[in-house]
Amino acid sequence: MTDQIPLIGPRGGLLPRSARKSTQAVAGRVQVLLETALPQLDRLLDFAVPKRLAQQALPGVRVRVTVAGQRHSGFIVAVEQDSDYDGPLRPLDAVVSSVPVLTPEVLQLCQAVASHYAGGLSDVVRLAVPPRVASSESGWIAGGPTAGNEDPIDSNLASALDQCGGRAVWTVPPGTSWVADLVGAATTVAARGQGVLIVLPDGRDVEQMEAELGRAGNRNFAVLRAEEGPTVRYRNFLKVLAGKTPVVIGTRAAVFAPVPNIGLMMMWDDGDPTHSDPRTPYPHVREVLTLRSHLTGAGFLIASRSRTCESQRLVERGWAADISERLALREAKPLVTTTDDRIQSPLDLVRRFPQAAVNLIRQGLTVGPVLIQVARTGYIPVSACQNCRNIAACPACEGAIEVTPGGSQCRRCDWSGEFHCPECGSHQLRAVRTGAGRTAEEVARLFPRVPVTLRMAGEIDETEISTGIVVATPGLEPELPGGYAAAYLPDAQDDLWLSDARAGENALRRWFNAVALVRPGARVMINADPAEESVQALIRWDPVGFARAELHIRAEAELPPAQRLVQLDGGEAALGGIVAAVQEQVGSLRVLGPRQLDDSDQFRTLLTGPDGVDLVSAVRRSVVAAATAGREPVRVHVDPVELD
Repeated sequence: MTDQIPLIGPRGGLLPRSARKSTQAVAGRVQVLLETALPQLDRLLDFAVPKRLAQQALPGVRVRVTVAGQRHSGFIVAVEQDSDYDGPLRPLDAVVSSVPVLTPEVLQLCQAVASHYAGGLSDVVRLAVPPRVASSESGWIAGGPTAGNEDPIDSNLASALDQCGGRAVWTVPPGTSWVADLVGAATTVAARGQGVLIVLPDGRDVEQMEAELGRAGNRNFAVLRAEEGPTVRYRNFLKVLAGKTPVVIGTRAAVFAPVPNIGLMMMWDDGDPTHSDPRTPYPHVREVLTLRSHLTGAGFLIASRSRTCESQRLVERGWAADISERLALREAKPLVTTTDDRIQSPLDLVRRFPQAAVNLIRQGLTVGPVLIQVARTGYIPVSACQNCRNIAACPACEGAIEVTPGGSQCRRCDWSGEFHCPECGSHQLRAVRTGAGRTAEEVARLFPRVPVTLRMAGEIDETEISTGIVVATPGLEPELPGGYAAAYLPDAQDDLWLSDARAGENALRRWFNAVALVRPGARVMINADPAEESVQALIRWDPVGFARAELHIRAEAELPPAQRLVQLDGGEAALGGIVAAVQEQVGSLRVLGPRQLDDSDQFRTLLTGPDGVDLVSAVRRSVVAAATAGREPVRVHVDPVELD
């Protein structure tokens, strides 16, 4: 059902008679989706098509229209032949571009994503279609499907996907080149004349994939990522839209790519937080590709070193097959021990580098480089008063005070200066959490004749690594051709103390990704309590078993992915209105909150219910009704990744 825009002038009156006459010479009517953040305008509107625009007003093109005296940009989503409204309509103002950037398949996907996340369709389309760069459109011509290769290409991964129906979850064993395997599957499917989409966490993974595609002789691919800049991204988007590239790779910006005749979609490391879009309605790549696979019938592979609860749930529901080889996982795993297993003195209980860890690093250095994964970037990211042990807070904004070689500074604002404890008056600080920068200094003192390479955000040593010690934060560990001779994780226990329901799952993912970089049979030591379930899963190299147990715990706690959860942020009165409206529509509803956020005027309420579809739909209807009535807006986040 669409809404019609009658002949209303800028000030709310009828259009001038001359304008009404001009609108009578029309060639038809179209449905337009406005580009707007207003929930009350997030619907399809009918407009008349002037005869002068009849040849250009096609589905998917950008247009400009006037609504209530305001100019809006939008997209034509359909050309109507019949309508239940026979009155006069406001005409289109202009067709901005003749390129149909919003394809029917992508529009259908955007509608599904909007429904899944209680979001606005225009917000999702804004994520799917990059901003227009007019200079990139010159000479654009739509092409047909890419021709396949007559010579079949063998790929074990592609064969495994064919045997299981195309939807699978794959836990990659240590020593396996996941990049080469994904490229092999992509090349096989592209040779059949089908499109392939590969979504990766960050630019470093994209560069690895580009290099591997080049080595495989496949240079007919496009890269879509926001870091490329608007011009390059839009140019590559148009290449994909024209059907000129059968393989598309990129970060989450590529998840809506209009790949023609798509046959296979793959994503790497679905637990990486970068796969969750920070823009409303906060879609996750895994969920978008799951919906896309359901709508198009294309295959979908989730590959990673670990296993998320969401992926495990897809397997247990029978939607996807588990193609992991348990025996291969166990045979390739390194020998993992904890520092508790090698206590040599009482001081080892409090040291970040107990004697057993020092011995492990020293032994590893005799045969190759050693990896040390540090949880945090910076120097001393969290500090406390040396005298009373209270956490040091910024006097301006109460943010955490970070100690650097140059002094003390706030991690939230631009404050810097001498610390003064408001409780005891002390000026001395002590480290509570140690960052990669300070760790690299400590390691250099422990091993004075060994080169130390630091890899953390904002400070990456590009020196070629063949020996020595590498200190790196999660996700920035360099992958060496021969692997590391040993690895040590000094901050593992700190990872488990985070106030997040996913702390164990996230920590295990980071550990698996680091430990998988060591050589077969190499030794790894982790500084954590061996009784922790996540530590035991690492020692056994059992990501599937951990995910299965964690999913059971989530189900008992009524948390995602076992149940849908809606997080509402806003003023207390606004939240109360939304909750009351949802309760009228949903029979069984569990309400947690509201609770105040960080001494502000904002509050948070969580909603869960047995029927997630009804809950999400009711929330969306309530938000739209509140916006239409002019009430205070509420931020909606369905199934948030962070559960504090």
